[in-house]
Amino acid sequence: MKARSLLTALVGAVLVVSAGTAAYTLLWTPDGPFAEGNADPRTAKGSDPRISFERAADDLRLRLPPVVSEVRYLARHDSRPYFLWFSFVTSCSAFPEFATDNDLVRGSVKQADSIALERLRKLARDLGRPIPEGPTATVWTDENENDSTNRAVATTHVENRECQVVGAFEAYS
Repeated sequence: MKARSLLTALVGAVLVVSAGTAAYTLLWTPDGPFAEGNADPRTAKGSDPRISFERAADDLRLRLPPVVSEVRYLARHDSRPYFLWFSFVTSCSAFPEFATDNDLVRGSVKQADSIALERLRKLARDLGRPIPEGPTATVWTDENENDSTNRAVATTHVENRECQVVGAFEAYS
């Protein structure tokens, strides 16, 4: 009888530890304390809840078109670089002014554009706004190689006269 209750207790302990381990494994994310808990519905998992889209855009000198929709973003400033990854939809006619306002030029080196585009495609998927596959996306980057910032944007036509803009603005200072 004593052996049976000891066995029952041991099995119970194993089940509790197993359930706890399974729950931890399923609920743990590499995003640490920012995995959940951001009240802004535009944020992607892992975004620092203390940094709004507007604050990050201002800090990183991102000048937005007058009208944007379907905004998604991830911003962090707890490590280097301070970054803002974003996706939004705007009118295609607003993009040239957006590019000028943000010192972006159309990419010119095919291999570099390809690498930047793949990075931006991954970023867009992480934000829940994938860029359609195919050669339809155009890469835009900043030309300041000596600057402590890094900026890359991809744009693609989505419907009617609207374009999806996906970008990464980073500051290393």
